[in-house]
Amino acid sequence: MTLSPEDVGTMDQNLEEHRHPFPAKDAQEISHGAKVAWVQSQIREMILTGKLMPGLPIRERALAEALGVSRTPMREALKLLAAESLVDLSRYRGATVARITRAEARDVVEVLAALEGLAAELCCASMENAEMGELRALHYELMAFRARNDRLGYFHTNQEFHFAIMRGARNPVLAEQHRLLNARVYRLRFLAHQAQQRWDSAVREHETILEALEARDAPRAAGLLREHVFGIWTRLHDLMAEDGTIDLDANQR
Repeated sequence: MTLSPEDVGTMDQNLEEHRHPFPAKDAQEISHGAKVAWVQSQIREMILTGKLMPGLPIRERALAEALGVSRTPMREALKLLAAESLVDLSRYRGATVARITRAEARDVVEVLAALEGLAAELCCASMENAEMGELRALHYELMAFRARNDRLGYFHTNQEFHFAIMRGARNPVLAEQHRLLNARVYRLRFLAHQAQQRWDSAVREHETILEALEARDAPRAAGLLREHVFGIWTRLHDLMAEDGTIDLDANQR
């Protein structure tokens, strides 16, 4: 893809805003693996928040400079992100931020909802009471993030809430398929709560899901979680173009 001057200008501004050198007094004391993991998390966050937009090339040299690392950990981090379906790698075009089309998004969310519904059903039989307590603690954290209007903190804890349900299902195959599909709609899950009213409804849905899990009501828990996850598509389908571009301003029109 050829970048327009406007694209380059926007990307340079985003990189400057995200300039966040590797946090080490002595880089020699930090293992190579830890540095790669840190770079991976930084790029993932930039994709999540739209500083690196879907479909656009990733300028490795500029990004490595902004993060204060060499291109070796940068390239390794990009390979890991490609395995998460967040980045596309091409021998000739380099790395680009992965794009998901409108049709693909619907298909992925539909299957994701089914997987999480199954996990909720299994959790009712397999999740320990202590794990239920941890799940409720995560819900309280989500409520606190909502009260502070902290979208990023809410998103990460929300992911933990859903991952805890997947772990509680005690089915590694189910968990792995969920992990792969969830990565493909990572940014969509973040964008689904941009409107305040929809964010509030998601918090209320968590409470009812949790109550069903605590009551060991498998059919109700499964149905509620399927509906909750499919809400990602319900909230975004009117805002997505066929190529996956999302017009968040449409919420205000």
